[in-house]
Amino acid sequence: MKEKRRGLQIRMLGRLEMIYEGKELQIGSKMTTKPLRLLMILLHAGAEGILRYKLLRDLFGTDADIDTVNNLGVAVYRLRKLLAQSGLPEGNYIIVNDELYRFAAPFPIEIDALTFGQCNAELSYAQDEERLELLRKCCDIYQGHFLPELEGEEWVEKTGAHYQYQYFNCLEELCNILKGEGNFEEIQQRCGKAAYLYPFDEWQTWQLEALIARGRNLEALDLYQQVTAMYLDEMDMQPPERIQECLHQMNSAIQKRTEDVERIRGELREEMKKGAYFCSYPSFVDSYHIMERGSERTGRSGCLMLCTIMDADEKIFMDRKRLGPIAKQLESALQEMLRREDIFTRYNRSQYLIILSGIQEKDCAALVERVDTCFRKRAGEQGIHISYHTISSKI
Repeated sequence: MKEKRRGLQIRMLGRLEMIYEGKELQIGSKMTTKPLRLLMILLHAGAEGILRYKLLRDLFGTDADIDTVNNLGVAVYRLRKLLAQSGLPEGNYIIVNDELYRFAAPFPIEIDALTFGQCNAELSYAQDEERLELLRKCCDIYQGHFLPELEGEEWVEKTGAHYQYQYFNCLEELCNILKGEGNFEEIQQRCGKAAYLYPFDEWQTWQLEALIARGRNLEALDLYQQVTAMYLDEMDMQPPERIQECLHQMNSAIQKRTEDVERIRGELREEMKKGAYFCSYPSFVDSYHIMERGSERTGRSGCLMLCTIMDADEKIFMDRKRLGPIAKQLESALQEMLRREDIFTRYNRSQYLIILSGIQEKDCAALVERVDTCFRKRAGEQGIHISYHTISSKI
């Protein structure tokens, strides 16, 4: 059974949580009120406290004058009342000595943000195994944005950016050490957490490399496809080059394996599905190049088609809230109505690319009609339509 920790534990990284003697404290009802913002400033200042001019700047965003000093006095008074009703033992927790303000208590106080900062400070002189354990501790303590409930406060944003920078540095160094030790399982776990917290900071690169190193290429491919979809949906772009390079690493890793050819064929064999073949954009580019090279010998023709989701004003549809479901409906229509030898990919948030092999441009109309009819049945009347553009190509 986990031993109950004594005193007051305060979590500021990821979300605000205050626990005293095993019970969660509720201090006031709205975190944005001046007394509770004052409490966070004082707690984060630690035992050293904070000077009045800094406190006024962080709490009111202004230099000291008679009105703001009076307002600070009111906030201190209201905070003391809230603390008296919070479930903490009776006591004077807000200490004011001349220009210095601090939070003091007769019991231990643990604040994750301050512990995280102390661990980072200790890294400046730690070496070898001690350093490795400190890096792990830092990464364990960090659970997300600093005081997200106070997002927008200048001091919170500045402090949070500093903690995030320290977390990224710790995790990068830790991953490099773990890579040297061949501990890819821990890399995958730790970078999975980082990718969840910061999905657009490329921590998936470490995840993909760890999966590839462990021979889990199908899981890596699945993750790659999830990341690609996320970038298309949220950023309207393909993943960064570092992440795309992982796809080539997967291909190289598979090619270097020296297993029985029958087993390899079993892995390569596609699960039987109706309709066209959907793939990632880098794979689509490779497929186009392969087919283009083959056509030099066979002379086989084909077409490249671009499908664009348009609004009623003949502009590219950009309503992000509606676009995701509509794009999925178009993707399903393409999957179902195109031929098995056709290949398609999502090019960006509003567009799909298709390789139509062994067909001439004049013969594409029937395919377009099938896809469009299927899409309209799925999407219904939503004030949108699909624009289809094709060009002939030796594929």
